Amino acid sequence: MVPALLLQTTLACAEVPVQGGFGSRALCSGLHRKALTILDSRLHARGATRDGDVRHREGRPSAQCCVAAFACLAAWRRHCSVRARRPELVRQRWSGRRGTLQEDTADIARDATRSDGLSQILRFVWPALGTCMADPAMGLADAWCLGRMATTLDLAALGPNLTVFNFLTYGFFFLSAITTVRVADAVSRREIDEAERSLFGCLLVAICVGVAIAAVLVANPSGVLALTGAREELCARGASYMRVRGLAVPGVLVGLVLQSGLLAQKDTSTPLKAIVASLVANVCGNVVLTNVYGLGLLGTAIATTMGVWLSVVVTIAVGYGANGLLKLRLQLPPRSFWPTFWREALPLMVFQLTKSFVWGMLSATAAMLDVVSCAAHQAAWATWSVFCMVSFPLSQAAQVFLTEELATTGPGPGARRLVRLIVGLALALGCCLAVLCGGTLAFAPSAFVHDARLWPLMRAVAPHAAMSLVLTGSAQALEGVLIATCDTRFLSVAQIVNSILMAAWLRFAIQSGHGLTMLWPAITLFYLARVVQIGLRLKFRGLRYTEA
Repeated sequence: MVPALLLQTTLACAEVPVQGGFGSRALCSGLHRKALTILDSRLHARGATRDGDVRHREGRPSAQCCVAAFACLAAWRRHCSVRARRPELVRQRWSGRRGTLQEDTADIARDATRSDGLSQILRFVWPALGTCMADPAMGLADAWCLGRMATTLDLAALGPNLTVFNFLTYGFFFLSAITTVRVADAVSRREIDEAERSLFGCLLVAICVGVAIAAVLVANPSGVLALTGAREELCARGASYMRVRGLAVPGVLVGLVLQSGLLAQKDTSTPLKAIVASLVANVCGNVVLTNVYGLGLLGTAIATTMGVWLSVVVTIAVGYGANGLLKLRLQLPPRSFWPTFWREALPLMVFQLTKSFVWGMLSATAAMLDVVSCAAHQAAWATWSVFCMVSFPLSQAAQVFLTEELATTGPGPGARRLVRLIVGLALALGCCLAVLCGGTLAFAPSAFVHDARLWPLMRAVAPHAAMSLVLTGSAQALEGVLIATCDTRFLSVAQIVNSILMAAWLRFAIQSGHGLTMLWPAITLFYLARVVQIGLRLKFRGLRYTEA
């Protein structure tokens, strides 16, 4: 709301008749009166006043809008005063053209909007890691504890299990996207009841699906692990892990929906608190159960399950308590909700399931290798997965902020500027993550595993892990842009094509006997294809909204 107010106030104030020069008192008084008029009209339309204690949708007092506008007006007055005193320098600065008050104030407002948008995105992104980092971070904690405190066979047996659980988590990540978009749209229109019904509908789907999956995993863990193509000894060793951690699947999906609903309200602190609590419980449980009691793989499963359900409890208690905007009420959505929900969810479900299918094929291919290669891949994969998900909140930021921007101003310059900003942040973040992940795997493999036989293999895949992370953030941000514009059909079709090509590559890797040296370059090519496809789609199609 603040950038829109500043921009409208700036352009309107440029039309105020001024007498007595740029630095005169008349200008200041005119700008002041014009600002009050516009602010009063905008706030009155939202049912608020400058002196009232009514809060707008971002949770900031309306008086703060006035303060920000007056501060910007003061900056304009100083700018115009400098122009009056140093006209020659000003003409050189503006490349020889004679700048008008309207042109200069528009430039200042545009810069203020850009910097404000950057700060909002950064404030959103970093705490939002809680919604997507929980499962990879717990997988990394399990891999680290098993690599340092258990046997190499336990670490290798973790691989097929994480293949299954990563497939389930990322496959049903469409629940996060659909929850974020629907709740954000309802909240932006101040339809709180509709937002609560949408949230409960998504939550109902998560509970039903989670319970059904947990029943299958607990009843037949060995059969599910056999589907990954892992060796029989790894399936037998990892059955106890799957049986216990399967009880956490409903909590993973429920927490995913609840935290996405908070992100749609731009509440990023609660998901961060939830993941910190779950990680502390997971690490402490791993150390005690694995190292002290010697439970090995079973101990890590118990610790992970405890951490998942603790995260759900913290999310409900803090985010949906008495101070929350939305409440968890038992109110079924109307019948008209479900056709729309599945029409929007099915393309996203296909997209996420095919992506999970790719990661499942990758892990299953690694499980067909010898125990040492499989364990080395698992340690590198757990590390890479954490770094990969660091940039995922930029996709969620695109879904939240671009949805709001398109609903208020349409696919204009503001929306295009927002997309460039998010993609630029993703590229910069990807380069930083590439340096960190590649350096960690190349120079400090002993921090994850104590078996020296695994270190050369981890160093060999480090360059490929780094190159893929350069592209990961951009691909995730561009996917968020397509989800915000509801262009999910193209997203799902392109992902199906990529999955087929990935399957052919991995089949060739196994038949040729190259091992890990052929597996990891496939990740880089996979993300490169996604960036190129979505980039061309946006270039030729633009940001037009697609009806579901």
